[in-house]
Amino acid sequence: MGHITVNTIKPEEEVKVPEKHENFDKFFVIPIVGAIEFAIYGVLVFGLNIFFNFLPPV
Repeated sequence: MGHITVNTIKPEEEVKVPEKHENFDKFFVIPIVGAIEFAIYGVLVFGLNIFFNFLPPV
């Protein structure tokens, strides 16, 4: 999820970054963005499931 989000956001102008920053993005920022998205969508689905009970019981 983080990979899709990070790579679909288009900057206003193209900026060349050093390879050091690309590796930092690849191994740190993208997984963090994915974890945040997963948590947000998980909370939304869990909250909606409390009221509408659309997920099967575990």
